[in-house]
Amino acid sequence: MSNLAKIGCNFQNATDTCVMCYNNSETVDHLLIHCDFASRIWAFYANNLHILTTPISLDQVWLTWIPSLEAHRRTFWDLLTRAIFWNIWLERNNRIFNLAFLSTTAILFKISHMLIDWCSAARDPTLHVSSDSIQSVKRSLDFLSARSADLASNSI
Repeated sequence: MSNLAKIGCNFQNATDTCVMCYNNSETVDHLLIHCDFASRIWAFYANNLHILTTPISLDQVWLTWIPSLEAHRRTFWDLLTRAIFWNIWLERNNRIFNLAFLSTTAILFKISHMLIDWCSAARDPTLHVSSDSIQSVKRSLDFLSARSADLASNSI
């Protein structure tokens, strides 16, 4: 959005404000990493998968952040990062073009299912994805399911 605003092509929205949080200008780094919406997603996976740091910028993701992780975690976090970015981007576009909004929890479900599908579909034996990481993601789905059920029952 900020790039479109700079060149005067932001006709649909007269602002470069992030449609995910409505707090800041939508830059790539903001949208995919720093936005409150994105930050909650990163924090969820970092907490559940015991990662102490999350990326600071998009440039840093594959240049320094993923290479700094333990070797057995790199492939998994590369896939997870791609799933996070893709789902945030899809949600952003859904909000702009369809005026439809999903919760952070719904996006976490989508990311986790996408990641599990990708890891299950990998036929390349050299693609090493830690089964502990996959099990952690599956457990997080159970946690999210229970939490969603609790929230639904409390809203009645």
